[in-house]
Amino acid sequence: MNVKSLLTALCNPARTLAVGSLLLAAHAGQAQNSFNVWEAKPVTKPEPAARPARKAAPAAAPLVAPAATPAPAFAPAAAPAPNNAQSLSKARRKTQDSLQVAKGYSMTLRRGLGERLRRNRYSKADSAYYMFTWQHLHYPSAALHAGLAGQVMVRLNVSPAGDVTNSEVTGTSIQQESQADKGASAAAGKEAMQRSAKELLWRLRFEPASGATQEEIPVRYVLQ
Repeated sequence: MNVKSLLTALCNPARTLAVGSLLLAAHAGQAQNSFNVWEAKPVTKPEPAARPARKAAPAAAPLVAPAATPAPAFAPAAAPAPNNAQSLSKARRKTQDSLQVAKGYSMTLRRGLGERLRRNRYSKADSAYYMFTWQHLHYPSAALHAGLAGQVMVRLNVSPAGDVTNSEVTGTSIQQESQADKGASAAAGKEAMQRSAKELLWRLRFEPASGATQEEIPVRYVLQ
């Protein structure tokens, strides 16, 4: 449609409406075509979210074999087995001591007692002797009335079995330490002290030995 025709149409209302409609339709089709055009573009996939990195497992400690215990340079000596003979001997001695004490005798004493007493060498083994004399020493009344005190030395013959077979007084050291009672005899008092010392030591018992021995033992009388 040229300009002339357009002007002619504008002069004619009916035509003008038709032409306007035609123009609108043309523009609408052009617009529709512009909307119907679709350009295919590659779809971009969203990148996946980054996963947190896994923590590395802790390294296992290296296995170390336990150090081998060194073998001892020498084996410890085994404890000696108890000697049945010694145990039996001790049991018999204990029984014998009980019987001796019941009969008024001493417990079994070590030989060499007299020498240890003279040198004032006390030993635990001699405690039985001191206990025996403390319990059985008799202070004669004749010596007490005469006011006598002192020491009597007695020699004992001891058999291999340990029994006293003989006793004799080898010396005395007796003096008057208190006023004597009227009529008291010093001689009678001394004799009584010697006899009492011999009777006391006669009841001593010693350990067995291969042969007979002698013991020279002092007996002391002290006024309190």
